[in-house]
Amino acid sequence: MITSPKTNARAEELAKSKGYTLEHSKIINADNTYKTNMGTMAHAKRCPLGEGQNASIFLAQNLTTGEFLAVKKYDKSRAKESYHVDDTKQIEIEQTVLNILDMNRGTYKVNANELHVYMPYIDGVDLEKAKANEIGDFSDALRYAQLATEKLLKLHKANFIHADLHAGNVMICPQSKMLHFVDFEKCKYMEPETQELEIWGKPNFLPQRAYDKARPKNTSGGDPMIVPVNKETDRYGLGMTLYTMFSKVLGEGTLSIDNDGKIELKKIPNGMSKDTLNELVNNLHTLTRPGSGDLENIASVFKALKNSHAFQPLMQNNYLPSSIGSKTPSPQTVSNQQIIGTQAIGAKYHFTNDDPVIEQAKLMLEMGSKIVKFSVDDKKQLEKLQEMPFSTYFMWWRSDSNKVNLSENDKKAEYDATYNFVKELLLKNAKDEKTFYIGHWEGDWYLLPDYDASKNPSPERIQGMIDWLNVRQKAVDDARRDFGSKSLSKVYHYTEVNRVRDAMDKGMNRLVNSVIPKTNVDCVSYSSYDVQYESQNTINKSIKYIEEKLLPKPGINGPRVFVGEFGAPARDVNFDPIKHEEVNRKIAVKFLKSGVPYILYWQMYNNEIEKNQQAGFWLVNDKNQKQPLYNTFKGLYKAQEGFKNVREQSISWLENMEYGKKEKMRM
Repeated sequence: MITSPKTNARAEELAKSKGYTLEHSKIINADNTYKTNMGTMAHAKRCPLGEGQNASIFLAQNLTTGEFLAVKKYDKSRAKESYHVDDTKQIEIEQTVLNILDMNRGTYKVNANELHVYMPYIDGVDLEKAKANEIGDFSDALRYAQLATEKLLKLHKANFIHADLHAGNVMICPQSKMLHFVDFEKCKYMEPETQELEIWGKPNFLPQRAYDKARPKNTSGGDPMIVPVNKETDRYGLGMTLYTMFSKVLGEGTLSIDNDGKIELKKIPNGMSKDTLNELVNNLHTLTRPGSGDLENIASVFKALKNSHAFQPLMQNNYLPSSIGSKTPSPQTVSNQQIIGTQAIGAKYHFTNDDPVIEQAKLMLEMGSKIVKFSVDDKKQLEKLQEMPFSTYFMWWRSDSNKVNLSENDKKAEYDATYNFVKELLLKNAKDEKTFYIGHWEGDWYLLPDYDASKNPSPERIQGMIDWLNVRQKAVDDARRDFGSKSLSKVYHYTEVNRVRDAMDKGMNRLVNSVIPKTNVDCVSYSSYDVQYESQNTINKSIKYIEEKLLPKPGINGPRVFVGEFGAPARDVNFDPIKHEEVNRKIAVKFLKSGVPYILYWQMYNNEIEKNQQAGFWLVNDKNQKQPLYNTFKGLYKAQEGFKNVREQSISWLENMEYGKKEKMRM
């Protein structure tokens, strides 16, 4: 059991950020795995089962993984009075439904007169209250529609219905891009195939045809009413929920619906395809019309529309608590996406007959990483890397091509090379969900070729960099337009900044403030050596400063700045491997807390030698010894296989490392 002060501090931080009061710190189940850290939750729907009149909702923390959970504590006697059943039968149905939807990794436990149900804490908003910018763009909405349909299919295959499925009971997590059904108090096991639901009023998640068959519960008439419910009414409720969501994303007046659930397209928003919208409407109407709509086919249509519609970077920002302001993140289509990775550029040593980059890439895979960064220098090397099971690739592409006084021939050569390269990436990886980020090395040194940070760059160099980036971005945009719909893979273009603090603190002309605002790049990489040792507040301000310089990019929402390089060399800690691990781990945690989608350590093998001595930018040293930091990353990747909130749980896992006390980690 973990009882360290760090755990309590994280609990207090979360409590403060959510407006909760810490009331107790009590072990609430027999195996001492979970510990309640907060008082009653302010928003019951953060707990998938909802609050209800027979239960209290608490936030709990798994003391082993650091994961935050919701705990619903029932009073058995009150439950019996409410449900009129013995042995809390309805509660058992709720628990079964949770397990069917794979939302709960544990089981409920009965302690005295209390029954505890453990389930994930949902840091999100229901679709009834969600604003359009919280949902995201059309592609995001299609993904949510696919997820919701697949969840309902799973429930129906197990012969359960939700029976209370409406926009208020479907929650999305704008940060992790996940979707959850909540509030299962009215769930029914479908034997027989139609059952009765007691309701008050006439909520619109049930169709008029159900109300036509309703009867009053009391002979005097009026509320409550008894309404027949079945899988068809569930599908109707889902259709109404998705109609609500798409109406927000597409804009007021785009869609309409009548009492019979007929959905119509009323206008075409700018930039949208009429054929795409008609296909969407037909799919939604399949849910709301009478009959037995095939949920599997409906989900596949949403998926096909999503894959063909938009380009969205796989950027994740699912940091749960914090006073740190973070924007709505971009979609995440990988359920357990990694954030931290490393790179293989310019190594000064290697140990096998493999190409040095391939050798390091194999070590990354052995470590558990799905992320790789390298410089595109050799076609065979590139082909080999694409065959490896990485999900995310960062590449220096034509990093040293001319950037000053570009002639029309220069621009054409840059455009043609980049367009063809992106085309090749998309088509070669058409059947794989890989993400490629193509960019360059530290851009401020292109502006300052003599590496004199006391100077401002010349106007010619600033304009040349603007022209160079805009030509490359247009090539990427055009290739995505022409070939993106034919591929499951995605390609994005980035520029890299490395002297941000010069602009922020000294008002000097740098890439971040003189170039980026005049470009349309997809993303920005931050080579972060000028900020990595600073406070959390300074790091957050620096990243926010970069974000604010980016022009809006249609189809890309949320954080567009990632950490392309960080790393304290072993040289700076007198080549003490334990101190090297500790200082780099602490830097990684600060960047995780900042909310950036990717954090790339420099690097697997060292690339710098000074006075015949390795600088020590490494995970494996020049004697082929894996450093403690290598083992930290390997352990983190392994632990992440069981994480549901990768960022939050990675922070907790890294903060609770104590390598300094483990002599076996010393080299």
